[in-house]
Amino acid sequence: MACPGNTEVVCGGPSRLSLYGQSATAPAHTPVPVNEEVTHYVSQGCWTEAIGVRTLNGASVVSSLMTIYSCGNFCLNNGFLYFGLEYGSECWCGNMINDQSVIGEEEGAMSVLESECNMPCAGNSEEDCGAGNRLSVYRWVSDEESE
Repeated sequence: MACPGNTEVVCGGPSRLSLYGQSATAPAHTPVPVNEEVTHYVSQGCWTEAIGVRTLNGASVVSSLMTIYSCGNFCLNNGFLYFGLEYGSECWCGNMINDQSVIGEEEGAMSVLESECNMPCAGNSEEDCGAGNRLSVYRWVSDEESE
């Protein structure tokens, strides 16, 4: 769809965003859609958000119907191995956790007690979907890895 202020520029479309960034270098990883359903995932625990960068810095989505399963499917089908749920309805994806060993001790995400990720998922109150500044993080695994 054309941007309202400048019809020569594209501004997304129905259920679509046009994303732009400012960086001197290209992203290190371009996600490749898998077009499969999540069959097995493994909890990676509860994590704080990193400072200045997301703990999982790939794609994201917010939904009033969010569940662990729907977040996992979203991330897997956008080419990401990890998925995290925050604040009950947010889903964040990435191919690594930006923890203290990756981006520095002062800025990196920290693993915290699982009990700190205690906000019910918007789409299933029986599941926990992180909390404020807390992500319930999972990693998608293949059928072979889960055995």
